[in-house]
Amino acid sequence: MMLPQNAKIVNAFPNQVGGAIAGDWVCVKDFHRAMLIVGITTAADHTDVTLTVDKATNVAAGNESAGITLDNTWTLVDIPAIPLLDVMTKGAVGAVSVAPAIAANTAHLFVVDINTDELPTNLFNFDCLQATMAGGHATQYVSGVWVLYEPRYAQEPQLAAVTD
Repeated sequence: MMLPQNAKIVNAFPNQVGGAIAGDWVCVKDFHRAMLIVGITTAADHTDVTLTVDKATNVAAGNESAGITLDNTWTLVDIPAIPLLDVMTKGAVGAVSVAPAIAANTAHLFVVDINTDELPTNLFNFDCLQATMAGGHATQYVSGVWVLYEPRYAQEPQLAAVTD
């Protein structure tokens, strides 16, 4: 399976230094699942990082609902320059994914998988997501992507995800 032909890959937030980050909104209405992948590299100074995912009814943050419950999260933290282990740890169900006590001068990987069919409520048809990060440090480098997969309608190329 070739991922670009079966999924839509878009920036959650571009490569940047850590700190408070509000990512770009992405429309997931054409996909059953959305996976957020975030990489962080720390320098000598480091702090804890908290990731949250918000939902809205459009990419302009209409009817925004902050901090959805994340059922499926995985982490791989404190990866040395030459990795000795690549086993991810499954996180507990909750509203946030936290990386406590991130070690200095290492890399970290966070994965959040979301069933987009569970986003709508009886009040709003939520179909847009935004990743946000709190904490972090100006010497931490952060990048994140959304992988939208299991399309509702098979087509080539995939529909845009940065517009409604």
